Amino acid sequence: MGARSRSDYSPVNRLSLCVLLVAWLSSVSYMLFRGRTDAVTIGTDLVWPLIVLLLGWLTVRIAPERPREIPPPHVRRPQLLAQLCIIAAAIVLTGVRGLNTHGVAAIHIPGWSALLTMFARAGAPFGLASEGANLGSYVLVPAVLVIALGARLSEIGFARFAPRSGRIAALWLAFPAAVWAIALATRQATIPFMLFQLVRNFFSNGFSEEFLWRGLLFTRLRGLLSAEASMWVQSVLFGLWHIGYDYSAAPRHDVSLMIADMVFSQVVLGYAFAWLMLRTRNLLIPTALHAAFDSLGDAFAVK
Repeated sequence: MGARSRSDYSPVNRLSLCVLLVAWLSSVSYMLFRGRTDAVTIGTDLVWPLIVLLLGWLTVRIAPERPREIPPPHVRRPQLLAQLCIIAAAIVLTGVRGLNTHGVAAIHIPGWSALLTMFARAGAPFGLASEGANLGSYVLVPAVLVIALGARLSEIGFARFAPRSGRIAALWLAFPAAVWAIALATRQATIPFMLFQLVRNFFSNGFSEEFLWRGLLFTRLRGLLSAEASMWVQSVLFGLWHIGYDYSAAPRHDVSLMIADMVFSQVVLGYAFAWLMLRTRNLLIPTALHAAFDSLGDAFAVK
């Protein structure tokens, strides 16, 4: 249905890699020039994307074969556009919630706010109120509607794994596993604490964000655009969607610092996770990695 070519599924797109590196280096240089040398900036915005880019390069070395294509959307164009409208509405609504959560705005949406409260109450007995709201709004609501409009599970991130996916998963999980091992060895964290943080991040960001952005939006865009164009569109939108977090984290709410933070963090990661999904043909590995990487900030937190 969409514009696809054999090059869409090559091991790596060199032009995109160059653009990502230039954007990342420019953003990093600007952030450091402006004095952003705090541990969070250095850890999550400087080191994390660099490690992700390195892991992407190593992935091509250990699994150079071009994977078989993820099943493209089989529905007719009107159904596909309807699916994209549902996904766009979910992105806007959850983005508004992000603005509210980070104190950028205070927007009440009748009906939607009540639904979020219901999901939060469902997760509250397990200490996962916010995570329950994320799971409900990022996953349950849009999934039910998109599947009702004809989407198949094999098309939204649940296709059979590509060859060597286990090797790829081991490569990408080695770094967060090493960080957690150091935290456990130095008694900065305990196993129950670690497991809880992994579960919390799985529902809050790992699975919830990956399903909405890579499982739904990325795969639906591929019915209209090439895989490479779809990766760029969803990664840029993924960065903009984090505007509440980036705005609240930027000193004095500096817009230029906010944009730099967004570029060399969320945009790079959004592209990398979509690329990884193409490489493995399944949402599970990007989900595990997203949850594991988001848990790294908790590895040395106060218990």
